[in-house]
Order: sequence, then structure tokens, then C-alpha cells
Amino acid sequence: MKLILQIVVVAGLGLLLALFLPWWSVAIAGVVGGLAFRRSLGGSFLGGFLGIFLLWTITALLILNATDSPLPDRVGQLMPLKMDGTGLAFFGAAIAGLVGGVASMAGRALRGK
Repeated sequence: MKLILQIVVVAGLGLLLALFLPWWSVAIAGVVGGLAFRRSLGGSFLGGFLGIFLLWTITALLILNATDSPLPDRVGQLMPLKMDGTGLAFFGAAIAGLVGGVASMAGRALRGK
């Protein structure tokens, strides 16, 4: 139950911060999620990672479907893995999720015992 609540809080705060701040503001949401929930370091990482990963995946797929632009597919072809726009959305979400997870672990470590 704490995991789901942490995911929702991190994703909601990440969405709110991303409206006004640069992309790395999701780290602030991760730190707040790590501070707010008393979980293990691994559990805190998982909550922060999943919150930001789901936020970025849903946002990227909504934008990709709404614009119907060929640009993400072309950029994906430049990558060594030759991915399409959807694969590129998951790749970017995984990187943002790592930022959120590590930030959430840092927030948990700041809290101490």
C-alpha cells in the first residue's frame, strides 16, 4: 500500500514540477517521496523509479500519439538499437526513472533511521 501511495505522490509531484521547471525537477519529486515515506532503500528506489517511469511513459506516448510526427521514428533510427518512436519513449522514461529512483533513495537516506 505504501508503494502505491509513494508512486502516486512522486508521479503527481513530478507532473506538477515539470510544468514549471526543467526535466530534472523529477529528482525533487523523488527526494520528497523518499523523505515522506519510511521504507527501505530498495523500496524507496522502486517507488521513485516507478512513479517517474510511469509518468514519463504515459506523457511521451500521449504526445507521440497526438502529434503523429515522424521525428521520433527518425531519431530512433539514429540510435544504435534502431528503435521506433515508442521504443525511444520507453528509453527516455527509463533514464528519467533512474533519476527518480536514485533521488528517492537519497531522500530516504537523508531521513536517517
